Amino acid sequence: MTSSPDTKGISWNNGVPVADAFDDPYYSLDDGLAESRFVFLDGADVLIRARGRSHFTIGETGFGTGLNFLATWQAWRKEKIKSRLVFVSAEAFPLDRGDLKKAHDNFPELAELAEQLRGVWPPAAGGFHPRDFDDGNISLLLLFGPAEEAFSELDAVVDAWFLDGFAPAKNPEMWTENLFEQLSRLSAPSATLATFTAAGFVRRGLQEQGFAIKKVPGFGRKRERLVGHHNNIHQPPNPARSRDVAWTTPARPSNGKIVIVGGGIGGASTAYALRKRGRTPVLINSDKCAAASDVPAAILAPRFLLDDQPERAFFNSAYAYAMCHPAIKHARAHHSGIEIVAPDDATASRYRKIFSDYGWDKNWMSLKNSNLYLPQIGTINTQKALSALTAGLETINASVDHLIASQNGWRLIDQNGDLICHAETVILAAGIETTRILNRSNLAGSLNEKTHPPVQANGGQVEVIDEQLWGGFRHETISFGGYLTATLCNEKRKQYRTLGSTFINLDEDAVQDFTYTAAAKKKILEQGLQKAGIKVENSSETVSWAGVRATVADHLPFAGPVPDWNELADVCAPLALDANAPPGRPANIHEGLFCLTGLGSKGFQYAPLLGEYIAALITGEPVPLSRELVKKLHPGRSFVKAIIRGAQTKQLL
Repeated sequence: MTSSPDTKGISWNNGVPVADAFDDPYYSLDDGLAESRFVFLDGADVLIRARGRSHFTIGETGFGTGLNFLATWQAWRKEKIKSRLVFVSAEAFPLDRGDLKKAHDNFPELAELAEQLRGVWPPAAGGFHPRDFDDGNISLLLLFGPAEEAFSELDAVVDAWFLDGFAPAKNPEMWTENLFEQLSRLSAPSATLATFTAAGFVRRGLQEQGFAIKKVPGFGRKRERLVGHHNNIHQPPNPARSRDVAWTTPARPSNGKIVIVGGGIGGASTAYALRKRGRTPVLINSDKCAAASDVPAAILAPRFLLDDQPERAFFNSAYAYAMCHPAIKHARAHHSGIEIVAPDDATASRYRKIFSDYGWDKNWMSLKNSNLYLPQIGTINTQKALSALTAGLETINASVDHLIASQNGWRLIDQNGDLICHAETVILAAGIETTRILNRSNLAGSLNEKTHPPVQANGGQVEVIDEQLWGGFRHETISFGGYLTATLCNEKRKQYRTLGSTFINLDEDAVQDFTYTAAAKKKILEQGLQKAGIKVENSSETVSWAGVRATVADHLPFAGPVPDWNELADVCAPLALDANAPPGRPANIHEGLFCLTGLGSKGFQYAPLLGEYIAALITGEPVPLSRELVKKLHPGRSFVKAIIRGAQTKQLL
C-alpha cells in the first residue's frame, strides 16, 4: 500500500455519482442516507451495541463518498453516544474534493459534517490516513488501497462491519475469500455485520469464515440483504505473514498509570493522543541538553520517494496527518506554503517526476516553474505547538537514569538512585537519552558498545533573524538544501524568521558541550545567499541557536514496544542461516514499555502520527500504521537486520 491509489471516472445520474468502471451508483438513487441508516446502522445494531464502551470500532469495505461515515457520525451526535467511534474504511478509488462536495450536496442535513471531512481529505497517497473530529471523539482511519490488501495490513478488533463495495456481480474483486478471511481475523467476539447484497457466494463465503448469516428484507427496490454476527471461530494466521508477525509481537492493551519520559514533540504528541482516548498520562521532562524540539521554528515538508516502498506511505501519511493536527494548525505561520527550490536541472527533472508520479491535487502539490510548491502549512512555531499538545498535563521535572521492572509495571529511578515514580506503562521519548536509559536498565543482559535501538546524536545550528534583518525577502517558507522559515511572532509579538541548518555527528562525550559557533553561522548565511539569494543585513546581529537531534542511519524513527532482546535473538537466530526461515515462536516484549526516538529533523512531522500509533497500542484501538510499516519502524529492526546479515548473537548482546 505505497503507491498512489487508482482513480476511476464517474458519471452523474440525477446528482448521484456512478462509477464508470462498474456502472454502479455509489449509493441508492432513491435515498442514499435512508439506505445507509437502514442497511448498516440498523442492520449491524451499531447504536445499541456502542453504548457503555471506551471505544467502538466499525470496519467498512468501501468508503466511497463517505456517506456511511457521515451518517454514523451524525447518529453519534444525535444519540449523544460517549463511546469514542473509530471508523476504519478502505477505498481503492478515492474521489477528489470536488466530486465529494457534489455528492455531499445531496444531503444538506450532513453539510457541516461533510465540510469538515473534505477539509481534512488526504492527498491521493496509498496507505493509512487517520483523521479526528469532535475533539477526538470521532476517529476516521482511511485505508487508501484495495480492500483485501488494506485489511490484510491492518491490526484491529472490529465490533461491526459495513460491507459496502460496488455490487458483487459488477465488482467481484471486492468480494473475495481472502477478504472474508481478513474480516474474520479482525472481528471481535460476536462482531456484527451488515450488507446491502444477498448474493449467495457472499453469504457462503462469510459463513465459511465463522459468520452466522441470515437474509432479511432489503431497502427500497432490493428484495433482500444480509446481516449476521461472528462466532469467533478464527482461522489460522496466514503462513506467509507469520515471519513478520513473530518478531513484531504487538503489545497488549493496558490500564493503569502511564508515564512518558521526554517533553519534546514525541512525548507531547503521545500524551495528546492518549488524552483524547480518555487516559491521563504524566510527563517527565528533563533539560539535560537542548533537543531538536526546542528549535524556535520548524518547516514541514515530506521526504519524497520515487520507488514503491513502504517508507513512502509513512512519509506521506505522517505529513498529511500533521497538516490537519489541531496543535500543528494552532502553531502555523500566517503565510502558509513551502517552495522547494531545485538548485540544478537534474533536481528540477526529479521534481517534475515527483509531481507526475504522486498525482496529488492542487490542495497538496503543484509545480512552480521548476520548483515543487506545497500549499499546506510550511512553518510552525514549535513552542506554541508543544504548549497546545501539553496544556493541563501533569509534568514532573526530573532526569530518569534507568528503569527497574516491578511486579505490576516499572519503577523510574534518577541518577542518585531515588525513586521518581512508578507506572504500569512507560513510554521513552527522550531523544538520544532513550537508548541510554534502556542500556542502563540492563533489559538485554550485559550490553557493550552495541546498543539498541541505535541512534546517533546529531548537532544542528540555526540563525534567528529579527524582522529588521531579512531585507524585504518574501514571507513564505523556502527550502533549498537549507531553509528559511516563514515569518513568526515571539511572545513579545516581535517578528522573526530562522535560517538553517547544520548537521554535525556528535560523539557521546560531545553532546553536553555542543553549542553554536561563529563558523557555523558563517556557513549558514553563505549557503542562504548562494543557493537562494537570501541576503541578511547586519549578520552579526542574528541570534544563534544550537541543539541535538536523535537520528537513525536509515532515516526512519524507532517506535513501538521494546522487545526482550535475548528473546528476540533466540527467535531470530535461524535467520542468520536462512533469511526466510520461519521463527518457531513469537518473541516476547517488555510489557508496558514503549519507545519513540530517532525523529531527526522531522519530529513535528512524524511524531503526531507515531503518537497515535503508540496510543492505539496501549488502548487497544485500530493501529494507524500498516503491519509492514510496524515492522519498518520497530525498535528491534536493526537488531534483526544484524542477525540476518549473519552477525553472531554474542556480538549483539
